[in-house]
Amino acid sequence: MLAFFALSSATQAAPSPPSPTNVNVVNTPNVNVVNTTASPVPVRDVDNPARQPFQAEAVGGFADGASTTGDITIGAVPAGKRLVIEYVSVFGTMLPGQKMIRASIQTEDVSI
Repeated sequence: MLAFFALSSATQAAPSPPSPTNVNVVNTPNVNVVNTTASPVPVRDVDNPARQPFQAEAVGGFADGASTTGDITIGAVPAGKRLVIEYVSVFGTMLPGQKMIRASIQTEDVSI
């Protein structure tokens, strides 16, 4: 009788998992963004596939006494694309006794 009792207790079914509980959020607060037209909320569609980061470097030199070496072309913008310049950095070095009089960066739309 002892053996039967021990065997009987070992074969009992495991407890069933608890049934899922339905969770509902009530009285959800609204979020209101209030800005004046002078200080609008910045919005940017960073997931837009049209945004393709691009970086280029252009190097040019100046002969003694010259004002420029001519145009320094970074590259052509592919058809159907638009180049948006967000940042420009310029670095220059000169020999002792020379000075920078003017630096200029220009863009041109050759399709017009």
